[in-house]
Amino acid sequence: MKKTIIALMALAGVAAADTVITGADLTWDTSTPYKDCTTVDSGNLTYSGGGWWVNGPTGTLTQSITLGQNQVLEFSYSCDFGISNSILTLALANNNGAVVMGKTYDNEVRLGTTTDTGTAVARGYAFGNTNNPDYVANITSYTTLKDGANNVTFDVNVGDTVNTNDVTFTVAYNTTLSQFVGTLAYDGYTAKINLGETFSVNAITATFDGASAFVGHVNDIQLKVTTVPEPTTATLSLLALAGLASRRRRR
Repeated sequence: MKKTIIALMALAGVAAADTVITGADLTWDTSTPYKDCTTVDSGNLTYSGGGWWVNGPTGTLTQSITLGQNQVLEFSYSCDFGISNSILTLALANNNGAVVMGKTYDNEVRLGTTTDTGTAVARGYAFGNTNNPDYVANITSYTTLKDGANNVTFDVNVGDTVNTNDVTFTVAYNTTLSQFVGTLAYDGYTAKINLGETFSVNAITATFDGASAFVGHVNDIQLKVTTVPEPTTATLSLLALAGLASRRRRR
């Protein structure tokens, strides 16, 4: 009986195991920036002394993540900016495209997709209105975080410290739509985008843009995959607990 209970608990535990990947766990390639002004320290990114349209580093996962329908991916990071007229995008890329999120020049927080992968783009990503259309994977379809009828902005002032702006992006399967849906959240507001019947990630790419005085930081990068217990897993857990309770009563 004891062995059976342990086996049930083990099966339930395996099904509910989480995967957590931080920026420090990724293999970062800094060999391709347009100008050599991006550094990586323990998975945290710093851009300083730049030029316009810098394709920041690419962090490659040791093993790509392909979500099952009973799994949820949570991507989070924090950031700050040295000037308001600047852009930062982070993209979760795979072999077929990328989901891009970040701050635009007008401080809007946006979420979009592109069919260009992170490693195939020469100089990064942009949310429209770029003066380098030949070098940037422009995103023509995107959504902006909204506060009622108004756009929500980062409202980052020069000199603000890192970690004041936490952004989270969650991907989960929507059974009603029969596809994965991504939700970007910032400061209590959200934006959603449909991602198709499959979703995978094998790299994170960053883009920075701003005048010579632009300094930007991206810290606390984390990817977390959580398995949501299926009915069978929940049953195993209940059986294990019931077995333990029954064992205690007999004693």
